[in-house]
Amino acid sequence: MKPRVVIVIPARFGSQRLPGKPLRQVAGRPLIEWVWRRAQKIQPQDRLLVATDHAEIARVVEQAGGESVLTPEHLANGTERVAWVARQLDAELVVNVQGDEPLVDVSAVSRLIRFMQEETTWPVGTLAAPLKSESEWTSSSVTKVLLNRQKQALLFSRRPLPFFRSTPFKPLKSVARHVGVYVYRREVLLQFPLWPVSELEEAEQLEQLRFLHQGVPMYVQADANPSPGIDTEDDLRQLNSRLTKQGTIL
Repeated sequence: MKPRVVIVIPARFGSQRLPGKPLRQVAGRPLIEWVWRRAQKIQPQDRLLVATDHAEIARVVEQAGGESVLTPEHLANGTERVAWVARQLDAELVVNVQGDEPLVDVSAVSRLIRFMQEETTWPVGTLAAPLKSESEWTSSSVTKVLLNRQKQALLFSRRPLPFFRSTPFKPLKSVARHVGVYVYRREVLLQFPLWPVSELEEAEQLEQLRFLHQGVPMYVQADANPSPGIDTEDDLRQLNSRLTKQGTIL
């Protein structure tokens, strides 16, 4: 029997750059509803829910026909929110789809889930996309991941890695653009909130570094199409224009 899969979308109300981001209207719908509708297309899945610290976000999801779980406000990041919900879940695999990724690559997420079902030695899997341009490489908004020949993550950083000492930038197979989707084995995910925040995690503000600091192997599937996250008013305007023109993302 295949491992049971539950997808959790963490949605925090108090975004620093876009307060109330999950409830912001995009082409006539709240952003979180677009993300939830997109996540419905991911297969395999046995259950899909939104984990949020705000009653209005929960109401919007349930009004659209989805399932929500209210979580404490004090949770530090999306992984801790997903881990809090995972305590109550009957699932071997828990999938974390970011609450501000309405254009997430459904096919890539589905492939990663199937890989994690088959290759049971990996505790955590995540997505990445080819890093193609120098502007991506230098941007602190783009998280880079270095990986070895086994496709295991060596390091995540906002800095331009690796350093090209004597040649100009060129795309490499061993560095990719991280895409914030994760598939965890439940027993590993439940350990995450118990571990202290590492120095690198605090410096970079990248929660996935906590797994690496604890020596947890993380598989990187670097074949995703990068989807634009929604972090600024300009991001919101561009997404609204795109969805208004095409009418749907499903």
